[in-house]
Amino acid sequence: MRIILIALLSFVSLVLIGQDQTVDNCDPICGGPVSFSAACADDQGGGATDYTYTTTIGSVSAAGIVTITQADIDALPTGTTQIIVDVTCTCIDVGCMYTTEYIFPIEEVNEFACFINVNGLWENTQQVCEWTVCLGDTIILAFRDDPNTVGLNNTTVTAPDGTVYNSGITSSIIVDSTSGGTWTWEYTSPDGCTADGTFELLIKIITQESICPN
Repeated sequence: MRIILIALLSFVSLVLIGQDQTVDNCDPICGGPVSFSAACADDQGGGATDYTYTTTIGSVSAAGIVTITQADIDALPTGTTQIIVDVTCTCIDVGCMYTTEYIFPIEEVNEFACFINVNGLWENTQQVCEWTVCLGDTIILAFRDDPNTVGLNNTTVTAPDGTVYNSGITSSIIVDSTSGGTWTWEYTSPDGCTADGTFELLIKIITQESICPN
């Protein structure tokens, strides 16, 4: 299972006066592609088109838009926790040159597993989320992205009929005739990165009295 997360970052362009600077309060990178606007401008009224640009990571357009692809991110050494992008601005008319260093933290996204509570009892976590439940059962659907995280509260699950439920360890769902089928989910991290649609939750409804005496 591979989680592809997409983020588009933007921030207010800085007014620079021709000296090297560092911008280290950038939003976290969740995955590629990521684009941002390099802040090449000066106190004399120069704008983006008055400069040429070079960058250490990713590509940069004539207007100073830097794009970091998934391939750029995948090429980073294992364990990398931040991306440092140096964008060099060169004045076309007067020949000035300075570099702005952008520091983006990388948000780690681990493999997600799902698990279920049926009528107050938690069942074993399964990589393929498929359980047998009965009409009228009370279930809680929860997720974890590492062994120490149980029941991610910033998660919603969507039933086959389109009904959206909040997830986490406090939200319960009453199984009815619309519950069988493929479920989807979406997780939003505290930093605003999202993951969704990475596995299916299939619920089978059994109504035989011998199995569901209630």
